[in-house]
Amino acid sequence: MNALKKLIPASKSTVPVQANGFFTWDNWPYFLAVLAVLLLVGLLVYSFKKRRSTKKSPKPEKPKKEETPKGLPVSSLVKVWKKFLREIPWDFRRLIMIYQHFVVFGESGAGKSSLIDNCTDWQGHARQFYSSYTASPLLRIYLGSKVLVQEIPATLLKDISKNARLALLKLWKPLFRRKDPTVVIVLNGIALQTDEPAYLKQLAQMIRGKINLLARIRKKPVKVRLVLTHMDQLDGFLEFSQFLTQNNIPLKLEFSSKEDLKNLTKCLEPYEDHLSRALTSLPADKYLKAIAFMRKTPKLFTELSVFIKTLQTPDPLSPEPEVVELCLAFQSEKQTPVSNPFATSLTLLGKTPF
Repeated sequence: MNALKKLIPASKSTVPVQANGFFTWDNWPYFLAVLAVLLLVGLLVYSFKKRRSTKKSPKPEKPKKEETPKGLPVSSLVKVWKKFLREIPWDFRRLIMIYQHFVVFGESGAGKSSLIDNCTDWQGHARQFYSSYTASPLLRIYLGSKVLVQEIPATLLKDISKNARLALLKLWKPLFRRKDPTVVIVLNGIALQTDEPAYLKQLAQMIRGKINLLARIRKKPVKVRLVLTHMDQLDGFLEFSQFLTQNNIPLKLEFSSKEDLKNLTKCLEPYEDHLSRALTSLPADKYLKAIAFMRKTPKLFTELSVFIKTLQTPDPLSPEPEVVELCLAFQSEKQTPVSNPFATSLTLLGKTPF
């Protein structure tokens, strides 16, 4: 028994000795190794879960960069002019600079091209190798008898960017440094009666901006001719114009002063003196229609006055344009024009090749 008792305490004393020996400083590398393994396992688990979550969720789309619209190249209009010149015989190029130059402005659908077709003979000249240039959407150039017409498209008219201004100046400066252009503003006579005053004001302001460029080149006011198109759609105008044509009465509505413009609604009153002749030369129904047309014009010309007032708003940096004439035009090519906005008194003293 004594021997057994001696063995029991000896075994109890060996356990704590072994435990205390395991947590000693001599075993710290093992603790660090275990800790490193645990951290590595944790990082692997975290990265695995993150990859699974990213695969399930759709990738956010990258924001698209807004496309900035390309501005009008400054030299684009000059290039159109040079292409036009290349189609003209060499010995004729200098002569066309003597021609009367017209610059036509107007909204899309106003009838600019039809007006030029009806009132100039550019197509006949094109058959004689004196070509116009109408292929470019930026600018159309028509060569007629003693006239040269630039048609400004509506897109360029509405372009108020710096590039558009520089492009027009680069085109117009060499052409009009010593020559006066005439501006022709084309308005739809039917739409004019329903257009909002705010719209007419904006249109007049855009056209005035382009006219200001011409005025600064010439350093003086620019002459303007107004044209109301689609007038054949207005009841009584066909009968009125046919009466004038049959009796060789020109339809010339000219303005020599601002007072004449103030009385724009009465500009057809002088033609009332011919009504007695119309009564005898026209059938009764056509005569009544012609009278009805003359009674409707004051309202039409009142709307036109709103446009003219904005067009001639005083500008300290540029002289206001001079509205010198009003023309009434057909849309149909079959009708004989009663007034021609491209009329010119230019004489070439036998230099014309036609």
